[in-house]
Amino acid sequence: MASRNTIVAHVEDRPGVLARVASLFRRRGFNIESLTVGHCEEPGLSRMTIVVDGDDHQVDQVCRQLFKLIDVVSVQDITYAPMVDRELALIKVSASNFNRREVLDMVEMFRADVVDVDADALIVQVLGDEGKVDAAVKMFEQFGILEMVRTGRVAMVRGTETTKPPAISDSQQAAAAIRAMLGRRQGRHESAVRRHHRRADAVREREIYAVVDRVVEGQRQTHGIGGNELVGAPAHRDVRQVVQ
Repeated sequence: MASRNTIVAHVEDRPGVLARVASLFRRRGFNIESLTVGHCEEPGLSRMTIVVDGDDHQVDQVCRQLFKLIDVVSVQDITYAPMVDRELALIKVSASNFNRREVLDMVEMFRADVVDVDADALIVQVLGDEGKVDAAVKMFEQFGILEMVRTGRVAMVRGTETTKPPAISDSQQAAAAIRAMLGRRQGRHESAVRRHHRRADAVREREIYAVVDRVVEGQRQTHGIGGNELVGAPAHRDVRQVVQ
């Protein structure tokens, strides 16, 4: 059954990470209801709170794919966990001398705050869960909403349980040094580097043997020597040493 799921991800604080995360959801056909990003308790990491619509199986598959991204450190679906979630909305409401008292009464009813006053408008700050913000928006519509902006959901699991990834080092200085050299996903980064070097070595070796084969073929045609007589010949070894 499709539902609104809350996903918390810790990612490297680097340019382009947000675009890669959003692109993954786009390729999987998910509509992101809200996405909030900000710094967390560990330097060098950012915390994403993503709200998407989808059934549990689809969301689980997306979480697995998301965790495979090199810049993603941890992913956790906290939809069914006991959590505290909040959203902030700034609503500019039309408020003249005729209805200003009614608008202020509505602000007080929702325990909101007036953060700006003008002759014909008020900016109201509403803080609460999604249901409270939706209800406030609906009630302010009768006065006329001139403009509105919502931050999207931020969430945290209740109690002592956390969603933060395990520390890569007990020493903050050592952790910072590791991130500076290899990034937060140290083992994954090293594997990617090794794969890159292996591919580069394989391409280099093929290029070397192609050059050697051309030289051998040229000697065969010039001197009329059979291919077997050149195998292991000094010229053959010298060519490989020079190219390497």
